[in-house]
Amino acid sequence: ASELPRGGCPGCGRLGSQYLSHQETFENSEGQAGKDFCEKLMLRESHLPLWKSFRRSQFSALVATALDFGTLWSLVEVAKLWYLAAVVFGALVGAVTNFLLNRHWSFEVEDAHWNSQARKYALVSLGSLALNAAGVFLLTDVVGLKYLGSKVVTSLVVALFFNFPLHRKFVFAS
Repeated sequence: ASELPRGGCPGCGRLGSQYLSHQETFENSEGQAGKDFCEKLMLRESHLPLWKSFRRSQFSALVATALDFGTLWSLVEVAKLWYLAAVVFGALVGAVTNFLLNRHWSFEVEDAHWNSQARKYALVSLGSLALNAAGVFLLTDVVGLKYLGSKVVTSLVVALFFNFPLHRKFVFAS
């Protein structure tokens, strides 16, 4: 096998023997080595079945959402914080919870280096945060819904059409 690159596998973040073992698998099955070996191997490796990872990730999202909403409600109703600032804090609490549950249970990808996953997750979470804040603002200030109703509608749309696909195919791709 080739020498271990600094920082582990550039494709998935695997370190040490995990990196060398999946590189050898690629070289033995493909007969060549290249800088894109990891991405090719990752495309061949099996994910959990779609419906299993979907159910698990939705349960994880439900737990994270409960913490998100609880934080939102507490900050608005108890601490009297502006609702959009509370949306941001709630989303951060939910994001950390969801990352940990997804990594260890929903997608079962503990073998990949967590730093690579965390960076990708942070990128997706920033997009999710922007979509949630914009959606809640639009539905609350423009449409006239109450902030909690706006949050429910926005969260469902963002979770199904943005978060899950990107978590499965980008952040936690095995």
